[in-house]
Amino acid sequence: MSSSIFTEKSKLINIGIVVSLLPVCALMGFLLWQFASETSTAAKVFDIVILIIVLSSIVLLLSINLILNVNQDFIEIKYFPFKTTTINRSDIVLCEINKINSLSEFGGYGMKKSKVYGKGYTTKGDLILTIKKSNEELISVSVFDKEHLANVLLNNGYNLKS
Repeated sequence: MSSSIFTEKSKLINIGIVVSLLPVCALMGFLLWQFASETSTAAKVFDIVILIIVLSSIVLLLSINLILNVNQDFIEIKYFPFKTTTINRSDIVLCEINKINSLSEFGGYGMKKSKVYGKGYTTKGDLILTIKKSNEELISVSVFDKEHLANVLLNNGYNLKS
């Protein structure tokens, strides 16, 4: 049995979505600034705080990415900048690649729970790797390259449900 490695990275938000929102942010900033120029210092501070929160949220959304690493010893899920989960191969009972709709199964993208697929780390796309652990816990993660992932799982001795 030859071992192989699978690594896949996906972003939560596409930069194109953020770029399309920039005119709205610019208009909001302009209107806040115009309103603030006619009001008190407290209102100006409030407007600046709101603008900083909006810009910080955009930066955060752009920085979120999901990295899935699979090798012969473990499966690692990095949901940067929030969480890293490592599952040892000895703790994995079964792996399954499913086609899903993230909105209906998990309520959207992000770190969510599903009654069917357990704890989920989802981004865009319609495929997930569902991992069943020996303690019956289910963990699911978005994937794109189904064939390569399936080959790596099988080559590394994981029990893949077909």
